[in-house]
Order: sequence, then structure tokens, then C-alpha cells
Amino acid sequence: MKLIEFLVSKISYYHSDKSYAVVLNEINGDRRLPIMLGSYEAQAIAIAMESIDTQRPLTHDLLINALQGLGLSLKNVTIKRCEEDIFFSTINIVSPSFS
Repeated sequence: MKLIEFLVSKISYYHSDKSYAVVLNEINGDRRLPIMLGSYEAQAIAIAMESIDTQRPLTHDLLINALQGLGLSLKNVTIKRCEEDIFFSTINIVSPSFS
């Protein structure tokens, strides 16, 4: 199976159904993939994208700090499947000694 690379482009708000989507843009193409999510998830992604400092660490801060503490880094996230509008994915991490 050939992987298609995407990057997070933006967070969009849909007034019609009061929902949010993270929009992924294909790196070497014109395709876009909107993934619907809740307001808390949208806010957390927006905070990370804008490098906004918060009074307390968010969940993604905990993950990044744990990876860095172990000498690891995030390589990518792979969407494995979508069932009933739910995306299932894996987080791929790398170690400098094994990359």
C-alpha cells in the first residue's frame, strides 16, 4: 500500500452544524482531507500550531515531553482506517540510535 503524505493545514469551523475539522493538505498533490473533531481537540491543535503558551501543560505537551525525555521523536502519524467517521491511526516514533 502506498502512503500519501499530508500536512496539517488549518482548523476550520462549520457554522451549519457547529463543528470543527482539522484540514490536511496533500504534500505532493491537490487533495485535502478534512477530519471532523470536537471543540476541545480543535482548540488543542490550534494552540500547538500557533505555539501558544498555556498556564498548564496540555495532553500533547505531556507526550512531547515524555518522548524528549526518552530521547525519542515523533516521525509521523499514519491513518490506518476509517470506520463510521472515526479515524484510527498509529503514532510512529524514532530513536536516533535506531534510525
